[in-house]
Amino acid sequence: MWNGRMILRALLAIFAILLPATLLAHSDHPAKHGGKTANAGPYVLELVTGGGQLKVFVYNDKTEKPENITAAKGTATVLLGQQREVVQLQPDAAGKDGNLMTGNLTLAQGPGMRVVVQVQFPGKPTIVARFTF
Repeated sequence: MWNGRMILRALLAIFAILLPATLLAHSDHPAKHGGKTANAGPYVLELVTGGGQLKVFVYNDKTEKPENITAAKGTATVLLGQQREVVQLQPDAAGKDGNLMTGNLTLAQGPGMRVVVQVQFPGKPTIVARFTF
């Protein structure tokens, strides 16, 4: 007979199985700058790494047009093996479409690197995208 505790355990097990698939889902949108893309709610984020810098481009998921991020704030948590670094992302005027955020990365970049990007638009919920290299 199923009791409340058994039902809760079964639900947690199902959640644990399904959660990674949704969190690590990739985007079917093309990478316009040679990076990796990921869906993040109503947005698509493209992450480009190289030269000690992280670049995050933000697009509208439905229209695929650049999303203006001039008032947004962001962070990128970078994990490589046992190393962890939190990079502050700032809007970058060098992005001609107004959808670029950049931050400096001191960790060496390489295979196995995982990055969690969070972007906060004023008055909206934080969006989160996960990337694996």
